Amino acid sequence: MPVEVSISQINEHFLPSHTTIDDVNIDQLSICVRERIKNGSKIYNYDKRYLLEKERIQELRIISAKDYVEFVRSADNAFRSLQKTRSKFIVDL
Repeated sequence: MPVEVSISQINEHFLPSHTTIDDVNIDQLSICVRERIKNGSKIYNYDKRYLLEKERIQELRIISAKDYVEFVRSADNAFRSLQKTRSKFIVDL
């Protein structure tokens, strides 16, 4: 039985959050940037989650490496940065 292993690493940094977006009060705002590394390739994401009028909103977009570095420099020190490693084992039966 051949086994294929796929490993990916995720680095996540939380950013300081503001209490308004376009002059609208929001609840439970969470903003973070992620670096995903898989097979030597890197993808950078900007993720914003919040509640607006009892509706959960998530905005996710891909950003450049330069933008990622700038966001990491402004990361909120009150939150710890996360590093996750995921392994997938695919068995060919």
